[in-house]
Amino acid sequence: VKPLLDHKNPLRRFIGIGACAVQRRNPGDMLRKTLFDGDAVLRARALKAVGELGLIEAREDVAKSLDHPDQACCFWAAWSLTLIGEKESSNVIASFASADSPFRRAALVLHILSSTSEHGKRWLKGIPSREDQLRWSIIGAGVQGDAFYLEPLMKQFEDEAVARVAGEAFELITGLDIFYESLEVIPEQDELEQESLSDKDEEGNLPDPLDEDDDFEDLGEDESLVIPDTNKMSEWWDRNKKRFEVGQRYLLGRELNDEAFKNALQHGKQRQREYAALWLALTNPDTPLFPTRDRAKRQLVRLQDS
Repeated sequence: VKPLLDHKNPLRRFIGIGACAVQRRNPGDMLRKTLFDGDAVLRARALKAVGELGLIEAREDVAKSLDHPDQACCFWAAWSLTLIGEKESSNVIASFASADSPFRRAALVLHILSSTSEHGKRWLKGIPSREDQLRWSIIGAGVQGDAFYLEPLMKQFEDEAVARVAGEAFELITGLDIFYESLEVIPEQDELEQESLSDKDEEGNLPDPLDEDDDFEDLGEDESLVIPDTNKMSEWWDRNKKRFEVGQRYLLGRELNDEAFKNALQHGKQRQREYAALWLALTNPDTPLFPTRDRAKRQLVRLQDS
């Protein structure tokens, strides 16, 4: 990695800093120099690395990029400052969480996690009630974790446009696995057969699965999510609602504390684990962000040692 960090080519240095960051190894003086690099892509990666590594000593240098004209530099500066405990970045993170950009989900999640329970509720309430903003309110409700949101989330299961993301938010709070418990909408066999027949051409042939012109629904980041079955979910809720107290924040069914974070890191789905890692980093600003994308064996060792 060292030849990459010392290379004149910005792309090589980008790779070097990225390699160090994902391994949670401090690149040293090269990282500090790169925080002021003229190449915006390289500078943004260095700014992100500060938060990943928990380098609180770099906060003054990072703060100088909060008003950088490049969107990525500005966001990652605010993201890292928030992780290392600096409050001055909260308004920048909030602005990214309120506007359409590639950073909106990351900003929304971090803003909710770094806010007090009451501030988070007020901020979510302030999101416009337009249909195009409903998705972001649902995501924020799941991250906020208050049991208050569980019944409102269940009402969204009937709206196909947001049912999947509402189910994910419900899982994040309760720890329920909708697919594993078979609580999702399962098409009837005759419906599947009818869809298959309707796909045939005039000669009775099924479409080529590799045909690029074939129509399909692109679910994007919702690809792995299921649509909850309203009736099944209501039955589950009737049996389990006594476990959840309105006003209390939960993560995978456990009240928020270090043990809940560690439980999520060991047993949660990947996005749930990423949220837990951010929560832990916010409570321990001088420690590296838990590497949820590291090899599983190394992650288990970290959890056992913590």
